[in-house]
Amino acid sequence: MDFDREFERYIRRLSSILRKIITHSKESEELRALLEKGEFEMRLFLVPVLFRTGKKGPPKGKRKPSLRFELTEQDRKFLRQVGIRF
Repeated sequence: MDFDREFERYIRRLSSILRKIITHSKESEELRALLEKGEFEMRLFLVPVLFRTGKKGPPKGKRKPSLRFELTEQDRKFLRQVGIRF
């Protein structure tokens, strides 16, 4: 599988997980009620940040990029405010 497809698959999977958390968690009932009334619309955007780790790996050109998702403290604060615990 090439990197672009694999990366896209990870992003879709993460998006699906977040959607399930919001639609099924007790903590986000108020948020869901507002969304169902049509008073608000919610959009979640994922911004992937890719970087190489400091490990020595295969020769240049043969490296497979590592995929890591990290939340900033601001991300964590926002998720806690909307009732998403992790």
